[in-house]
Amino acid sequence: MIITHQITMELNRSRPLEPVCVMQDDRYSRDVCVLLTLDDDPWPIPDGARAVIHFEKADGTGGNYDTLPDGTAACSFSGNALTVSLAPQTCTVPGAVKLTVTLILGEKVISTFAFYLAVQRAIGLEA
Repeated sequence: MIITHQITMELNRSRPLEPVCVMQDDRYSRDVCVLLTLDDDPWPIPDGARAVIHFEKADGTGGNYDTLPDGTAACSFSGNALTVSLAPQTCTVPGAVKLTVTLILGEKVISTFAFYLAVQRAIGLEA
């Protein structure tokens, strides 16, 4: 069962968002649905857009992905909703994880935004 967290990202304003809480070592169980708005109106994601997710964990390590390790797409789009599936690697270290999503249309970057995960330490796993 996939747990989907929903947040609203206002593209025209920079305001901190509440972090999305997940547990250390969660795997293929969490999605984040980001509702994109511009001046409080839905901002439709253009057809043909793709997304790349960049992440940095609390220990300073990170990476980027657009597909999950099993080969499935890491993001899906519907109207102004972008659903990001969290790669297992994003949840391996407890602490704050910054995720930056870059939307690309053709060769142009059309939007970039960020949100945080709060990865809670799982009992029995090393920090």
